[in-house]
Amino acid sequence: MPVLHLPYGQDDPRKAVPQTMSNSFLKQLSIALAILAVSIVLWRGSEALAADYLADEQGLLIGRLALSLVWIAAAHLFNVLTVRLFWDGLVAKALKRRPPRLVVQLTNLLVMLLALSAIIGIVFKQSVTGLWATSGAIGLIVGFALRNLILDMFSGLAIHLEQPFRVGDWIICHTRMGKMAGRVEETNWRTTRLWTADANIVVIPNSLLTSTVVTNCSLPDDAREFEQTLVLDFRVPVERALRLLNAAMRQTVEEKGILATPPAKARVSNTLPDGIEYMISYYINPEQVSIGKARDLLLRNVLNHLSNAGVSMSNPRRDVFLARMPWRQRDWRNDKDLGRQLARLAMFQGLSDAELGQLASRAKVYPLHKGDTVVSQGDAGDSMFIIAEGLLTVSVRQPDGSELTVADLAPGQFFGERSLLTGEPRSATVTCADDCTVVEVGKEAIANLLQANGALVEVFSRAALQRELHNGAAAALSEQRQLEARIKAATGPFMSRLKSFFGLHAQH
Repeated sequence: MPVLHLPYGQDDPRKAVPQTMSNSFLKQLSIALAILAVSIVLWRGSEALAADYLADEQGLLIGRLALSLVWIAAAHLFNVLTVRLFWDGLVAKALKRRPPRLVVQLTNLLVMLLALSAIIGIVFKQSVTGLWATSGAIGLIVGFALRNLILDMFSGLAIHLEQPFRVGDWIICHTRMGKMAGRVEETNWRTTRLWTADANIVVIPNSLLTSTVVTNCSLPDDAREFEQTLVLDFRVPVERALRLLNAAMRQTVEEKGILATPPAKARVSNTLPDGIEYMISYYINPEQVSIGKARDLLLRNVLNHLSNAGVSMSNPRRDVFLARMPWRQRDWRNDKDLGRQLARLAMFQGLSDAELGQLASRAKVYPLHKGDTVVSQGDAGDSMFIIAEGLLTVSVRQPDGSELTVADLAPGQFFGERSLLTGEPRSATVTCADDCTVVEVGKEAIANLLQANGALVEVFSRAALQRELHNGAAAALSEQRQLEARIKAATGPFMSRLKSFFGLHAQH
């Protein structure tokens, strides 16, 4: 499964308080102290230089400029210490996460503005009140011209303080232009960046986020709920439809497409003119599997279960029948429908329509419940089973007596063909993971076909060996000719065992 990564190589800041970066802090502190020391030296040096070589006014100006540099260097040192000791120290430990970057930047800016005011008032001995009054008038003009930018900046500050979402959260913005969904990558002074499921970066102004409805899908946990609807024909019983959908969802969970907890649910959501609408609610973690991949896997499994069960999606009706309405849905209990379903299996693809009909008439259909055991490892058997509906689990007994689950069987798959053809004991235990419907084909049904058509001995033998070798060691072979050679070599002995089991040596 594809895993989504932060595109800028950043760690998820939600996981823990930031790690102590001693080397980085010491480097910043050293630079700040060096700048302050150089500034003091320049200040003292400028005073000595002015006293010996420069006029009073020139010396005074140079001294003030050098002292101003000292104030700025001191403010920078104060910011470095504040960020490290206060924000990344006390505040981070109290909040158990990194403090909002925008708040830290505003604090640093405020310190610099105070230092600038001190330079104007103390060093240059000018009125700070007049400066602020003048700058206020200018600020009104500039603010009106940049009102949208300022609105975005204050909206960003509100987002950082309120924390409706954090970096790494998956959110949905319900705007007038539609829904925008993605993972928060960064919230800066003016915009918030979202990484969408299509691996695109969407830049949203902060003012838009604070004026619209935002759904945070990462709270209270990372499991995000999705819904999928589909419409089935009225003639499909609700219990059967829900059984098929639940089996498909369980298979998707086994394939790591959707989360097992919270559990996925299927329910009737509406009745439409074309049929009954079913709603599938499921959860995924977008950090583990993409939204599109999870939906694709779920729909593939749903469609596969419905198709193999003979259930089709509902379509708008535009046909006009002057006779009895034909039955649109196939049923495993109907011999004709069962024959069509058997023809789709690799085991019986070499049979004629008449032979398929004969086989279907002798097959037995069983409804089973969740937890029922179909066959047990080591038991004698002379039949095979086809999964019509539901999901089955295959397990093998280990030397210590425990059961190891090795596979899941979905509709359209089958098992037990070696017991059917050679009478071998069951090689595994098969149980129902959900309510299921299985079709059993017994020795008697196959015996009648072999009596009438001896060529089917080789057909069944090759089909059984192809399935076994493809699923076993031969699946790793790179050359198809090697696989065919192994099948050809094993076909003779297998045919002999089959003839012996069915008592065909005297006839063939």
